[in-house]
Amino acid sequence: MLEVGAGPRRFTVELARADTSVVVSDISGVQLELNRAQVAEAGCEHAVHDRRVLDIRDLSAFADGAFDCVLAYGGPISYAFEEAGKAFAECVRVTQPGGVVLASVMSSIGNLRYYLPGVAEEIKVFGADAMDAVVHTGDLRPTQAAGTSAASSGGGKSLR
Repeated sequence: MLEVGAGPRRFTVELARADTSVVVSDISGVQLELNRAQVAEAGCEHAVHDRRVLDIRDLSAFADGAFDCVLAYGGPISYAFEEAGKAFAECVRVTQPGGVVLASVMSSIGNLRYYLPGVAEEIKVFGADAMDAVVHTGDLRPTQAAGTSAASSGGGKSLR
């Protein structure tokens, strides 16, 4: 199985406990190091075949049909923004015929409710127009300092 956007352990431990061989990937090397530490702490490193820094929009490191299953759950497709279709197509491409792609996108409303206490502070810092853009698009770039991104920093949040 290929786990895309694994984060610090997201589903890796559960997959290992289900006796699944996993290639763990994330766009952030920091997240992969956290994954390595937390999966080892859980005693599940035996299931991890490999870890790779990968962008969901470009899975060219893998051949067509390389995996029985691809898990892109929780948001990696959301971070692809206008290239979400390309990201999903890459997941399908690396999944063998008859395999499974399990993917999800983040909910703007659910995340807005979760992060609501911080929204007022974000408005003070970045302005109402920037926050309005985030709420309407899910794109955090209007509220990111120059040279940073939610996806690459490993600690970002998204309203998408």
